[in-house]
Amino acid sequence: MIDWTKIKNPAIADRVREEGRFMMQRCHFGVQGIAKTEQDFIKASPAFHIQIIKPALLLLHGDNDTVVNCKITERYCDSMKQQKNDCKYIPLPGAEHAFLLQGYRSKDEDVMRYMNMIDKFIEKRI
Repeated sequence: MIDWTKIKNPAIADRVREEGRFMMQRCHFGVQGIAKTEQDFIKASPAFHIQIIKPALLLLHGDNDTVVNCKITERYCDSMKQQKNDCKYIPLPGAEHAFLLQGYRSKDEDVMRYMNMIDKFIEKRI
């Protein structure tokens, strides 16, 4: 595991400092395990891969997520918008990391509400 206090690249050091210890401890590099180098962190973090994209991007994020801090998602959306991308971030009060995956399960009415949010987002862009 990388010693995050010795990061040499100022852009990465700033990003890690902004996102806090949470991101440092949770940064995963695909299925290969936890990022071990600064290069792994750069490859794994979407924050370093922002570019202009054609499709709109909707980011639903549970504010009760213990896997990814919702501030990271909000910051990512802001960065996408700075690049003139159509990006919308919607925090989901009380939701966890996922709402329809094994190990995570939201109430049916919440799932329907989330699905309606997705429908509205798509309908506005068709």
